[in-house]
Amino acid sequence: MSKRIEIGLLLDYYGSLLSETQYNLAEMYYNQDLSLSEISEIKGITRQGIHDSVKRTEALLLGFEDKLKMKHTYEKIRSLACDILNMLSDLRVEDCEKLSQIRNLVNKIIEGSED
Repeated sequence: MSKRIEIGLLLDYYGSLLSETQYNLAEMYYNQDLSLSEISEIKGITRQGIHDSVKRTEALLLGFEDKLKMKHTYEKIRSLACDILNMLSDLRVEDCEKLSQIRNLVNKIIEGSED
């Protein structure tokens, strides 16, 4: 996975832990794919200022993931849920209704549904 995508994902997980300015600049750089020059023009901050803020924010996000491991845990749970679905598809079960309910629950886990 590219660094830009990884940091964008970490921003989704930990963005609320950042200041509004840190979040906005990182969002523009990583998710909107704007250059430092473009962000500089929009925000009226020097390119170097944008660069420093983005790098500090990147380090914060990586530190949050290193300590909290939310992204890692989600990916692990999702992988295990996919493995369960694959195993369920190989089963021949008499009680198709229960099998269907299990599949629906595992799909909710994979999709991140809170229902």
